[in-house]
Amino acid sequence: EPTPKDIIELENADVFFYVSEHTETWVTQIIDSIADSKVQKVEIADRLGISINGHEHEHHQGDDHDDHDEGETDEHIWTNLDTAADMVNCIAKTMGGLDPDNADYYSQNAKAYSDRILALRDDISELVKTSKRTEIVSGSRFAMKNFTHEFGIQFTAAFDSCVDNTEPSATVMAGIIDKIKTDKIPVIFYEELTEPKIARAVSTETGAKMLLLHSCHNISSDEMKRGESYLSLMRQNYYNLKEALN
Repeated sequence: EPTPKDIIELENADVFFYVSEHTETWVTQIIDSIADSKVQKVEIADRLGISINGHEHEHHQGDDHDDHDEGETDEHIWTNLDTAADMVNCIAKTMGGLDPDNADYYSQNAKAYSDRILALRDDISELVKTSKRTEIVSGSRFAMKNFTHEFGIQFTAAFDSCVDNTEPSATVMAGIIDKIKTDKIPVIFYEELTEPKIARAVSTETGAKMLLLHSCHNISSDEMKRGESYLSLMRQNYYNLKEALN
């Protein structure tokens, strides 16, 4: 959540971008607090016509589909690379409207970056098409539903992305271990910024290699110092998927 310093800076900003009130649950209160300011508020999901499901669902072991209501999308919309490219262009269009003298600059930069995102999308699509398998297993909360749906990847996860549970049931753990052994799945994924104790336990039991599948939601201070970006993190996902699917 934003600090008091962040709120002061926000009040003096020209524009405030946020994904959705379902993604940033604190945003409604913040918007109310700056209601009298001139800052332009941009809910990107709304601008793109994306309806985000704000309800929680338990994700059961073995699911390979989206449990959300028809027409609604998992809140982590940026894990779909097509959507990520659209988000970049949405931001650039808004900036161009606020700063018309530099509109071409924003547009050109957005096109260059979104083109790189779409090129990576094509690389991942080709990887999935030419791989031995199309299923992955995660020992963490799973924030990559939009990603897996985009590329036709099936997944089994210990938790849905929404739940607050920290321990899966014994049945779920047994199911994950059995699936990895039966299907000879070589990799157990875990999410960023978590202690991967479930993935580690599964790895110890099955011999599956532990690898990170980064949702690009949050980054560590070390990742920030290294200058990691959406593209670099998604590119690493590509390399890790290459191991997991072959």
